[in-house]
Amino acid sequence: MAELRIENLSKSYQGERVLEGVSIQVPHGGFSVILGPSGCGKSTLLRLVAGLDQQDQGAIFIDGREVSALPPKERDVAMVFQSYALYPHMSVAENLAFPLKMRGMAKDSISAKVREAARLLGLEQMLERKPKELSGGQRQRVAIGRALVREPALFLFDEPLSNLDAQLRQGMRVELTRLHERLSATMLYVTHDQVEAMTLATEIMVLAQGKVQQIGAPREIYDQPANLFVAGFVGSPAINLLQGMVRLEAEGPRLHCPQLDANLPLPGKAAPLDGKRLTVGIRPEHLSLGPGPLGGELELIERIGAENILHLRRAQSSLRVRVEADCQAKAGETLTVQTDPAAYLLFDEEGKRIAF
Repeated sequence: MAELRIENLSKSYQGERVLEGVSIQVPHGGFSVILGPSGCGKSTLLRLVAGLDQQDQGAIFIDGREVSALPPKERDVAMVFQSYALYPHMSVAENLAFPLKMRGMAKDSISAKVREAARLLGLEQMLERKPKELSGGQRQRVAIGRALVREPALFLFDEPLSNLDAQLRQGMRVELTRLHERLSATMLYVTHDQVEAMTLATEIMVLAQGKVQQIGAPREIYDQPANLFVAGFVGSPAINLLQGMVRLEAEGPRLHCPQLDANLPLPGKAAPLDGKRLTVGIRPEHLSLGPGPLGGELELIERIGAENILHLRRAQSSLRVRVEADCQAKAGETLTVQTDPAAYLLFDEEGKRIAF
């Protein structure tokens, strides 16, 4: 395992800036996830680390050694792609052995490494099969195994689970977590799926339009988003974002919110913001049914197993409320909603979270 350090990395294609001033550090044995929407520069960043593309500015260090100008084969990294990239005419064992054969390793050593990788990934009964005889999850395990046998300093994963169905993705997330714990390997993982990021990562870097929005532990990213983009991108169901003007009244500060035709009580610490425009973020789990300042007509009920998501329509906007699955509310009803001002996230006019 090795430490990865990226300093002020920038990249443009045909005059269009794809990455700008990106810096991140992945410690020995860390599992860092780059999270962001399609087109934000995630895969480009991974390709730069792998040496498949060359950055315009900045530097890349692996275990303290600058590799910015080195070809891929000299960087000691292994990359797992979304497309599996298996050789269809080779068996599982031959696919796993291929990178070692290219290095000229002895047959006995190759055989031992292939058996160990197959054991770790549950492929022992499939070594003689061809890729066409495997499920999607099994193929992805072979792709991971082919990287694993090389024992690289750094593993790079480029959305490796995006071609799998929901059940297989869940299973592979568990397997990747276990594999990381067994190997204590350093991993950099790219995804647009926030569930993958929250499940796998020891640290998340949120990327948007080629710029780092926030770096932090999964819970920090969720509970203390740096800005409106992070707050809106991380969280399912999505956060409620209410805009309005702060007014200091006799009972305390309130948000006059035209989009919901409501006056929302704010925490007392918001009093100095009197007269300022704010956006208040409220996670759906921080709302509950009962007498309160918000509410609306129940338009839709999302039934997702152990809980339901209620979609309420009021004035020009809507609210999402997370409730227990046994909630008896019915579409068309008018419901009121209680709030917890202590759980609010407040953002200024530039979209930055206000930390008190």
